[in-house]
Amino acid sequence: MPPVGAAIAASWTAFTATSVGAFVTGNIVGRLLVTVAVSALMRSTIKMPRYGDPGIETKVTQTGAGNPLNLPLGKTSTAGVRISPPVSWGNKNTYGTFVMALSAAPGIAITRIAINGEWVPLVANADTTRPTATWALGGDWAGYGWVYFFDGSQTEASAFLIETFADHPDYPWSAGMVGAGMCYAVVELRYNRALYPTADPRFVFETTGIPLYDPRADSSVGGDGAQRWDDRSTWAPSDNPIVQAYNIARGIALWTGDVWGGDYDAGSLPLANWMAAMNACDLDLDGAPTWIAGYEARVSQKPKEVIEELLKACAADATDAGGELLVRVGGPGLPVLFITDDDWLVTQDQTETPFPSTTATYNGARAAYPEPASLYSAEDAPSLINAEYEAADDNQRRLADLRYAAVPNGEQVQRLMWSLVEDNRRFRRHAGVLQGAGVLLDPMDCIAWTSERYGYDAKVFEVAEVTEDLRQCRARLSLLERDHDDWIVPPDAVHPINPINPGSGADGFNARGGDGAQFSELGGVDDGPDGTDNTAAFNAAVEWLAANGGGKLTLGPGDFGLGYWFAGPLRVRATMAQGCVLVDGNVQVEFAAPVWFGAGAHLRFEGVLVEEQALDGPNTYAQIRATSGAGTAYPRRIWLSDSAASLASNFSVGDYIVIRGQEDEWDVAIERDEAIVTAVSVGDNYIEVDRDLIYTYEPDWPDSAKPGGGDVTTVGRYVASMLAADAAEGDTSITVLDGAKFQSGDWVHLEDTQYSQRYDEDTGLSDTTNVQHEQGMQIDHVDGNTIHLTEPLIHDLFTAQSALCILYAPVLGGGLTGGTIRFTAAPEIARYTVWLHYAVGCTISDLRILTQPGQTDAGLLQQGIRIGQGSVRNTVDAVRIEHAIDSSGGYGYGVIALKGARSNTISRCFCSGLRHSFIEMTGAANNLWIGNVSENCGASDFDVHNAAESGSVFSANIARFGPFLAEGQSVKAAFKIGNPSHIGGHKKITCIGNVVDGFVDPHVAFDVIPPSFDVVIKANVIRNCGTAFRVLYNARADANGEVEPTKSMIQGLPIERLSIIDNDVHHCARALYCDGGPLKSVRGLRFRRNTVHDATTDDFMIYARHVDGVIMGDNDLLGLTVGIEEDVVYLRDIDGLRMTDTTFEGGSKLIRLTDCPGALVERLTAYDLDPSAWCVLDGGGNDDMVVSDIRVPGGTPRFYTSGTPSPGRMIAASIAAGAPMLAPEFEIATLPDPVAGGLIYVTDETGGAVLAWCDGATWRRVTDGAAVS
Repeated sequence: MPPVGAAIAASWTAFTATSVGAFVTGNIVGRLLVTVAVSALMRSTIKMPRYGDPGIETKVTQTGAGNPLNLPLGKTSTAGVRISPPVSWGNKNTYGTFVMALSAAPGIAITRIAINGEWVPLVANADTTRPTATWALGGDWAGYGWVYFFDGSQTEASAFLIETFADHPDYPWSAGMVGAGMCYAVVELRYNRALYPTADPRFVFETTGIPLYDPRADSSVGGDGAQRWDDRSTWAPSDNPIVQAYNIARGIALWTGDVWGGDYDAGSLPLANWMAAMNACDLDLDGAPTWIAGYEARVSQKPKEVIEELLKACAADATDAGGELLVRVGGPGLPVLFITDDDWLVTQDQTETPFPSTTATYNGARAAYPEPASLYSAEDAPSLINAEYEAADDNQRRLADLRYAAVPNGEQVQRLMWSLVEDNRRFRRHAGVLQGAGVLLDPMDCIAWTSERYGYDAKVFEVAEVTEDLRQCRARLSLLERDHDDWIVPPDAVHPINPINPGSGADGFNARGGDGAQFSELGGVDDGPDGTDNTAAFNAAVEWLAANGGGKLTLGPGDFGLGYWFAGPLRVRATMAQGCVLVDGNVQVEFAAPVWFGAGAHLRFEGVLVEEQALDGPNTYAQIRATSGAGTAYPRRIWLSDSAASLASNFSVGDYIVIRGQEDEWDVAIERDEAIVTAVSVGDNYIEVDRDLIYTYEPDWPDSAKPGGGDVTTVGRYVASMLAADAAEGDTSITVLDGAKFQSGDWVHLEDTQYSQRYDEDTGLSDTTNVQHEQGMQIDHVDGNTIHLTEPLIHDLFTAQSALCILYAPVLGGGLTGGTIRFTAAPEIARYTVWLHYAVGCTISDLRILTQPGQTDAGLLQQGIRIGQGSVRNTVDAVRIEHAIDSSGGYGYGVIALKGARSNTISRCFCSGLRHSFIEMTGAANNLWIGNVSENCGASDFDVHNAAESGSVFSANIARFGPFLAEGQSVKAAFKIGNPSHIGGHKKITCIGNVVDGFVDPHVAFDVIPPSFDVVIKANVIRNCGTAFRVLYNARADANGEVEPTKSMIQGLPIERLSIIDNDVHHCARALYCDGGPLKSVRGLRFRRNTVHDATTDDFMIYARHVDGVIMGDNDLLGLTVGIEEDVVYLRDIDGLRMTDTTFEGGSKLIRLTDCPGALVERLTAYDLDPSAWCVLDGGGNDDMVVSDIRVPGGTPRFYTSGTPSPGRMIAASIAAGAPMLAPEFEIATLPDPVAGGLIYVTDETGGAVLAWCDGATWRRVTDGAAVS
């Protein structure tokens, strides 16, 4: 509270002050406006301008003077703004130069730089031809890049730019281009296709932030230190969000001479208050400050927007009280006034709001923030769901969507989420007139209220608003309930997984209608398949409830805690779900007991497509039959059954029609659950559609799999619109023909009819049943026919492929927790157990799926947990699936994400005895597979195949080998990326930190096959395996090693930009086997910083051939035992080979090179080398090869050639001190017998010493082929 005299002198009239995060406004910073009293969580959910989105602000480096410059605050990142166009120069344009402004204020420092999505080492510049370079690029980039950095203190223009571009015809650089006060970087790159595949690399600079003034370090204002406000050279960068906000409030001087911010002078920012807030941020929490911030501000932003983000980062509030800007960090302060009921003026109105509206109440939160490990791109923190609060909210899940653009720390984000949710549950609000000392209160002050009327005992309230009447010494207050405990975050609130924990239902198998009536014809509670099958009773209860006004069916634990046995499909579909409660129309079903399923039973969590126009009946049944003869592969005509023929008039030409399996039979009659087509003609009893119905029933399925004869479907018309223009991956909007059908908040399913093509060796290319380009998206807003989405597209959409936008109502925030699902008989056809379809934010956890004890041939159907169409941000956690597949191997997927399922998390699951344990396919994207375990899998444990999968991460998973081999399999792989039959591609798949154990020869740890792009295999541990990494071209179509014309398309499918880095390989027969095939289908392989331990093999340790672009560097091959007739490394037919900085320990023959023109082999060190071994064998065809710096401590580095050596340079620069030369030394007078062959070093040849080789009769110089003389 301010002194009384100051408060009275301020005004004799009533005035109002407010707090609770009110906004900074004005031309530059401005003052704080009046706001209403709301919780901190409510304020955090207010949509911010686009600058408030988390993640790096400048996604790509921008160009031109029209783009605003940046102000890095705290440790953050920026892509910069180009202040000069990129310029290529030098011989054949070998070099490119990029000039980027990084800060509009001086003093930042670069800590890291990333190029094209990968952090690049910065090393001291030792290049004497570039004396002004600040750093050189290191590692694989050594010799291919330099950085010139200017921190704003420069007084002269860049000498490099002047020297290089002073006379450039288009973009000359003159001595006047100093940029004093501005931080900028110049990046010079030397062309290398493998390192820089595009002419416009993407740069990300991590910086310390600009220096800031911290009054706590200024002894002249009561702090301790040498900093001074008027001496910028004394300032230092700071990650403290309040220090950052303080500097904005006082103003930050830019290099242009302008001041950004600065509407508060020092006297308006009381240091006692601000220093306390700064100290609160710096409080130690597990060895780090409690609250930090890092933000890339832009000078085009309003400073108040940036201050808001910084306050959010530390849960701070601010208020303008009597011209002073006050702040408070975290929870409420200590009470400054204690009151009772008697202190309120009873002659003035008092109001109480015990509960806010549902729109202002949350029981959980989800948040996005910039993650440094992902180059500061936006990542989702683990969702926070409080089951207790959810139950109190009538099981309606309400999650606050939060964005923390200034918090590059996932743990801090989780602490903020927890405290804000707890604070949001403090519902009580009071308003009234307080007399006496109440007039001295400021916003953000706390009082303690003891009240007999409300039952309060020194309950803490925060002053949200004050209207003072100083003449009568009273104040009208608005109070907000607060509690200090909400800001003491328990340790278990910060973790990667937080599954929901729904409560148990009532005992027994109980169906109760909304009017209290009960359904009596229920089966008994049973513990297994030998007792009562409850399927019929369950389905009858659901039908009865639906027909009698709705109600709830509860499966409780029963009298003996036993479970329920179901042999057939359950007639309920989760159109909504909360916890273990499924809601289908007016029926709710609660599972609070174990569930045992037979081969025909399963559960479905499914959103529904929204109908555009109701038909005359609930279903329109149709039969799919060919329109002509046996030669028609797939029909285009839907024949309506007799019971539905009269409904044909409901359809019109141009309608978008969804064909689905008969609802009661769960789609068993068609392979695909949905086909979207357009009507082109309508007859009396049929509808003709615009493309083949390739998902018809298979005639060879057994009769028991055919509902009512087999080919019954449901036809309906739904809210949909065709796209009016193509849309590309990454777009955030689409254009449709009829935008009026959609509105903000809608969920839409987007797809075109581009199928994953498959190569069949007998019939050639063919369609498959999988659409590649499916994705569920939410609409942000609609502008005419332009639909703006909340997230970027993950797949392209093409109007030529009938791209379509369909409205659906998803399952929101539901799931199933706990229980056991057992199977007792092998299924006749492949199906699924639990299906998430059009599901958003659901959780399946603590579930077991397995066979009945003693059953060896019992089977999981096709999929255990299926995450399908339109499914976004779901969690499958701690699910155990074991021994649930028929012994032949057949189908059997444990957890599968497919058909555009995206941003889902599959964690802590266990699978055993399946064909594939965890699989991603058909357009699934951006999923996280973390902490899962697979063992004894029959084909591949973790599998990515089919088409258009992208952006997913497999991390911290474990794959253990077992003897089970699925039917048709001869080699198993722990991780398999690719499919030898599919034409579609996979991109940006990352496998990091996984463990593979026991995949003995001939089996494989990581298997990559075409078509695959930008795959990263990093920091994995591989033990006791046959081949650690196998990379193969599509050999299936090339059995004879030749390119057949009909198979050249699939054989030429590429693997491009594969990175195998930082892996640890123990006791494996081969580290790498790579074959690009006759067409060199492997393009751009990086094998770097891998360590191979204690390997024993009779084969090659590293084998690669037919590859375009290989970089091998910084690898350690230790403790090798390799067959005497074999090489450790055999490289053949490789363009652009670089093998550097490799350490060998053991082995007899290290490296064989054949047909590798332009190869660079340098800086190799070999220990314990066999005395008869060679270091490098030139097998011929290695034109322009360079070999240098070969070190063999205690031994002799040797070259050998089996025939004519490759012309060019084979030099011995930088050989270890005291080591002999690379070949035996001879004088001309003592040349050995030419028949011996090999490579020798002639010390007294004319013109100087020279390497020589023998053609069988004569020793000849390597340099020019002339005879030694």
